[in-house]
Amino acid sequence: MQKTSMEPTMTLSKEKMSRLSKRENEALQRLIGHAKRDSGQSGMVADFLLAWWNSPECGAFDLINTWGCDDVIAEDMITIFAFVARNKAYPDNLGFGADFSLLVRMWRPALFSRPGNDVHPG
Repeated sequence: MQKTSMEPTMTLSKEKMSRLSKRENEALQRLIGHAKRDSGQSGMVADFLLAWWNSPECGAFDLINTWGCDDVIAEDMITIFAFVARNKAYPDNLGFGADFSLLVRMWRPALFSRPGNDVHPG
């Protein structure tokens, strides 16, 4: 896996930022940072985030996988799960499209090996 910046690359408009509370925004940024690393927990976090991005293409997330995550990471997942359920928004609509595209390339490289394929949310 290639080395990447650990920092989320986001640009949020005021309207989009208002949809994420400070707590939700911080949780999402931490999860993106974890998913950009190369560890077992990073893979689980990436699976969680990519299931939100596009589960038919990137795969679903097995909730049992949270058992293998540190409590702090699991709490961030719970925070984002609640946000997604309430707001019905994809991450690219919140300014995180570039981060999620990078996660797809890092964790689902086979999706880009098919001719003409460009993975988009939902």
